[in-house]
Order: sequence, then C-alpha cells, then structure tokens
Amino acid sequence: MHDNKNRLIQRFAADEELVENILEGTGEAILFVDCDEAILLANAAAEQLLDLPAADGTAVSLHGRCYPADADEGGGQPLDCPFCAVLASGQKCRIPEIRFAQADGRFLRTSLTCVPDVGSDGVVRGALVFIRDISERKKLERELVLLNEELEQTVTLRTNAVREANENLSRTMEQLQSAKDQLVHSEKMASIGQLAAGVAHEINNPVSFIKTNIMSLEENFESIHQLITAYEELRSAAAADPGTEAIRTRIEAIREDASIEYLLEDIPELLADSVDGADRIRDIVTNLRSFARTDSQRREKFQVNDCIDGALKILNNELKYRCTVHKELGELPEIVCSSGQLSQVFMNLVGNACHALPEEGGDIRIRSRLDGENVVVTVADGGSGIDPEHLTRLFDPFFTTKEVGKGTGLGLSIVHGIIEEHEGRIEVDSELGVGTTFTVSLPANTELEEVVDVIDSSADLLEDTDPALELDLLLSVD
Repeated sequence: MHDNKNRLIQRFAADEELVENILEGTGEAILFVDCDEAILLANAAAEQLLDLPAADGTAVSLHGRCYPADADEGGGQPLDCPFCAVLASGQKCRIPEIRFAQADGRFLRTSLTCVPDVGSDGVVRGALVFIRDISERKKLERELVLLNEELEQTVTLRTNAVREANENLSRTMEQLQSAKDQLVHSEKMASIGQLAAGVAHEINNPVSFIKTNIMSLEENFESIHQLITAYEELRSAAAADPGTEAIRTRIEAIREDASIEYLLEDIPELLADSVDGADRIRDIVTNLRSFARTDSQRREKFQVNDCIDGALKILNNELKYRCTVHKELGELPEIVCSSGQLSQVFMNLVGNACHALPEEGGDIRIRSRLDGENVVVTVADGGSGIDPEHLTRLFDPFFTTKEVGKGTGLGLSIVHGIIEEHEGRIEVDSELGVGTTFTVSLPANTELEEVVDVIDSSADLLEDTDPALELDLLLSVD
C-alpha cells in the first residue's frame, strides 16, 4: 500500500495535467494558502463557491469570512481564521459546519477541512483547504425536521382522535349494555304483567280457603270456649255444692250442640289445609321473586330442575287450561348459574310452546339429562312448527312471528343472550305441522370460583319482608 502511494505521488509530480484534471474534476472547493493566509491556488469549484476572482496569481485572504454555524444569518462575530491555527500548530483541522461569507453578503453553509503542508525540514509552508457546500443538505435536513414535526403533530392528532373514538366506543358499549339490561328487565316486567292475572288467580284459591277455614275455626272456637267456661263453672260448683245436676245437664246440651267429636277431627284438618295453602303462596311468591331479580351477574350453585319446576309453577294457571305438561327430569348435579335468568329462559320457552299449540290444546314435553360435561334440557311442543325461512332469524332482537301487539320480539333474543352468558348454546329443530323442539345445553360447572353478588335494592327489600308484603310488592309493579 505504501509503495502504491509513493508511485502515485511520483506520477502526480511528473504529470501536471493529471493533477489539473483532478483539481478541476471534483465538485469540492480546493485551496492552497500560504503562511500569510493568502490563496495561492484555487480550483474552479473554489472560485465559484467562494466567489473568488480568477486565479491570476493575486493573493487573496479569507480572513474574517468564517462565522459560527449557530449564529443568526448575517450576524455574529467572525471566527478566528481556522487556517491560522493549522499554520501555527501544523495539525489537521476539520470543522463539520461553518458559515462562509461571500462578497455579496450572502452566507454559505459549508464543511471545512484544513491539512498543513509541511516541508522535509519540518517547517509548515502553507495549508491545503477543502471546502464543501452543504447548504442544500442543511436545507433538506431542516425540511426533514419540519416534516418530522408535522408528522409528530399528525400522529398526535390521529392518536387523540383514536383515543377519543375509543372513549366514544366505550361509552356507546356501556350505553348498549345499559339498554340491553333495561330491555331484559322490561321483558321480565312484561312477562310479570301478562302473568299477573293468572298468579292472582293461583294465589286467590289458597287465600280463599285459608280465610274460610280460619272463619270456621273462629266460630267453632266460640263453642269450645262456651264449653270450657261451663266446665269451669261446674268445677267451681261441684266444689261448693254437691247438687250439680242442672249444671251437668247444661254441659251435656252444650257438648251435643257443639259436636265436640266433630270439632276435634275437623280443626286439625282445617289447620293443615291452611298451612298447605300458606306453603303454596310462599312457593308462588318465591318463584316470582327469583324470576324478577335484576342481578344478572349473580352466580350460585343451583339445581336446573328446580328452575324448570319454578317456571312451571308461575305458568301453571296459563298451562293448565291449554295443555298437558309431561316432565322427564333426570338426575342432575347442581351447577353454577343465575337461577333467576334460567327461570326466565324456561318460562319463555314453555310459554312459547304453549302459544304454539292449537286452540284445543296439546302436549308439551320437558326433558333434562346429564350428557357428558353438559346439562341438556329440551322443550318440545306439538304445535304448528316454524317456517324454515324464519329459523335463521329466530334469535334476532325484535323479530317475531306473532300478531302485532302480541309479541315484543325480545323473548328468544334475551334467552339466547342468557345462554351465551352461561357459556352454553341453544338449538332449535322444527317441522311444519309437527312441532318445535328447543334444546338448551349448559356446562355442568360445579365449582363456584367467584360470586359477584350485586343484589337489586328491590330484591334486598323482599328478603326482609313477610310473604304478604312480598306479594303486594310483586303485584304492584306497573
């Protein structure tokens, strides 16, 4: 490498034309200054770049034409001549950016490299200066900075817009969830409203005979009271006067009129009937209360068969006049679920099955079984069936095949949502003229990991009230 360099230097020294071509062929300004800072040599690029006169042997100095890169345009104090330092120290100097003043007052942004020319005697004879115009590059850099700033502003605006859109979407999702909860609750209230007459009839029967039994018991108790009073008088009289024949005669007459033997048999039966009626009222109110709960996030271990039975008890008045319900409920484990929501599912499915039957009535068959890791419930009717073109839209909100005013179109949509919330599935199989079967499959999850107990205030109120007040509260829903 060193030999090649020496040969190249020797060639340059022997071939002035080659040197001239190199100097003039480069786009970089090349100068040679002497120890007095006079320019002894300048190529064409230097003459054009630095606005120098044509090289005619006249010495021209660059002193006072170099300014710091960060000074304001046209302002600031000139730098000490970089050539002086190189000439004095004999050390190479490179300045990445320096502003160079031209004769017309304009400034160029340049980079400068100054290499000392040291003779064989070690004395600095001058310096070779390389100057490159970086004005265009700096302009592009400034434009790039501006573009980056604009880009950052655009990104910031877009980010804020996306954030705002996400916030709006979150609010919309919350509003949709709230609307869904209100629709579910409205559907419950509509169902309760439709059931009110039937429930009132169901409750009225046990209430009527409880009241009749109690009134009869009050009348009979008056006779018992008279008899006991007479016995007390007899005891007192017998203690004071041996002649008690008249009192004993009176007592026998009272016994005969009161039919004591009959009372002793009848009163327990009346009381048993009253207790049975009270139990029926309690069951009806309990099932209504479970159905009316709004705490959709509540999960507890519950028996699905009990949900089915509870739904049938609430619907009993509507079902008993129109159909015969056949139950085949298998042995099931308690699963983690919302009992109120599942009761709503089965009420809806059984109610729809009842409405699908002809006027003369028919049969509804309800089966439950454990199928592997799933609890499966089927509700089948012998009704008219569902048109195949309607099956794909059956669970769509507000879709109904009922007459105007007889259906909201929300029942099966809510049923589908409840089953999905329980990570289950619901399927429908229907044939025109034969009937329809709904199949509900729920995971047999028996592990209660976490119970989110968010109880509605009305449900809390019902927990602490007696059955009569519960009934008033449930039936007073508008």
